[in-house]
Amino acid sequence: MRVPRILLFLAYLIVPCRAVAQDRSTPLWQWSDSDWVHYHASQDRNFAFTTGMHEDQVRRLRLAAGVADEQAMAIIQTINARTLPHRHILVVSSSGNRSCLTAGVYEERGGNFEKVWWVSGTRNGAGICQEPWCESPQISATKSGEVRIRMPSRGDDAGAATCDHTENIVYRPSGKTYALAEESRVQAQCGEDTFSVARGMAVYKPMDGERVANVERFPPFHDEALIAFEKTKDEVVVSLIAFSKKSWLQLSQESASQAKTLSQCVELAESLVRRRTALPVSNGIAQQLLDRLSKIDFSTQECNRSADGRCMYVMDGVQYSISTDSGKTAVIRDSRTLDLTSENPALWEWTKELLGESGLEMPASAVPRTNGANPLRYMNLGGAGGRHGE
Repeated sequence: MRVPRILLFLAYLIVPCRAVAQDRSTPLWQWSDSDWVHYHASQDRNFAFTTGMHEDQVRRLRLAAGVADEQAMAIIQTINARTLPHRHILVVSSSGNRSCLTAGVYEERGGNFEKVWWVSGTRNGAGICQEPWCESPQISATKSGEVRIRMPSRGDDAGAATCDHTENIVYRPSGKTYALAEESRVQAQCGEDTFSVARGMAVYKPMDGERVANVERFPPFHDEALIAFEKTKDEVVVSLIAFSKKSWLQLSQESASQAKTLSQCVELAESLVRRRTALPVSNGIAQQLLDRLSKIDFSTQECNRSADGRCMYVMDGVQYSISTDSGKTAVIRDSRTLDLTSENPALWEWTKELLGESGLEMPASAVPRTNGANPLRYMNLGGAGGRHGE
């Protein structure tokens, strides 16, 4: 069952797991083998909880999928042990910076997992990878035994700004393996998720000068706004960029009234009135903030940390997305009311300073809390794990 988005911001979901013994400023590609061993072990416990499998089963399945204990830059994205018939299990893993996916179907025999079938690319040799400014590819299973791949693409126009097409690939059981059954390309429509992409592309477009940095908060500051650093010939201007409520409502209504491609949604969003409000940040302070930001390592840990070093996954609450024109981007969480250490302390201190200088600082008392009607919930991922509700 899909959880309504509004509920995701009403409570924090904390998942304690084994801490990764690594300094937070260390990029993932510099993690040692032991760091990755700890990370994969924490993921094993997580999947044991969500699938109802034993932790040692999950580990053996992960190893069968080619992700060793010390495997770097490879992550198991999905383990679906409930949908496919014949006790088949779908495992989806990702690797590399483009979120390239590999899918495999496995079955357990005599305590070991054997690969029934796997796929890591299309028939024309392309990988199952995310393209810039496009949604991530998705791989799912159906109870009829199908494995479905959905890949947003630019179609035949490699230079297109957005992905206006979707490649759909279907594999079905064939004897003891799976075989390609269907391939199709359809024109992608601007739905709930692509509508957000369209809004993002429009609001991130420079209004004056060169856009060099953005800070966006979820839930937003107000009216779908973000803080923008724009460099002109003479100074750096820090502004709050937003759609007016009227324009935002117009975009929602027009997008829903008729089928539109993502490109059409972007064109519509760019045609609406955006409002820019100058923030009380002087040119000197803005330059200092940008200089400090350029020196911060954007690598983030997989989780926030409690005082005793436990890894706590905060799934909801206030988040900040920070990006620069050099391509650096990171998402961090406001976890002050939980007494947790940030995934990237240096970047969080920078963000708090920016909010204070801008007059947009959210006091700790206003940060959504998890007491009272929304108590903290912990998932016990130790031992064999338990079964998580559908």
